[in-house]
Amino acid sequence: MKALGSMSPKILLLSLLPIVPVNAQLRVTTADAMKNVVANPAPEYSQLAKTARVEGDVVVEVKIDEKGNVEEVNPLIGNSILASTVLRTVRTWKFKPFEADGKKTSAVTSLRFHFRI
Repeated sequence: MKALGSMSPKILLLSLLPIVPVNAQLRVTTADAMKNVVANPAPEYSQLAKTARVEGDVVVEVKIDEKGNVEEVNPLIGNSILASTVLRTVRTWKFKPFEADGKKTSAVTSLRFHFRI
């Protein structure tokens, strides 16, 4: 094993570089995400949910790519009947690309939907 003083300066410099995840995502508030929304059709209240008189909130986490397309939607809270409609609809949403340090970047946000009869 070599002593620290005998290490090549190039190797030492590289070992001191900060480690940044390759797929780092910007976390944005719901309000900021909604400012960047371009197309956002509302989820329909399904006939099944209405007939069963299912009400409640659905919260989803949305991952948005560098181009503003919805990449992934994951349910966090809510009835599965209501959530299925939200998941299907939010996948079609479009956002203006988010930026960090002047570069387009992917982003993550949470969205809440209210269903009341």
